[in-house]
Amino acid sequence: GFTPTAAMVQRHEDALVSSKRPLFQFQVTKLRNWRTGYVRLLCFYDDHVSTIDPDAHNATNTWNYSTLTDYGSVPDKDQILLQFDKDKLKFHCHNVESS
Repeated sequence: GFTPTAAMVQRHEDALVSSKRPLFQFQVTKLRNWRTGYVRLLCFYDDHVSTIDPDAHNATNTWNYSTLTDYGSVPDKDQILLQFDKDKLKFHCHNVESS
């Protein structure tokens, strides 16, 4: 599994203090057909969704909810599916606890 370094945690906390906090946040791997997946933080804010690079803590993409056209999940694979206009996104969630 992925374990953040102390420096990553500090950058994350500094960024949260300087901006608004997400309502929900998940550690995910962004899945793609043509390239190996990479780890991101999937952050849900009150008006948008962003993917954050956990190493640099930079937003890599942002989508407004007004452009959300479809969503879903694949629970047995721990996946979140989102579509914003023509952007179809698939994320694998890390450290999911099943009950």
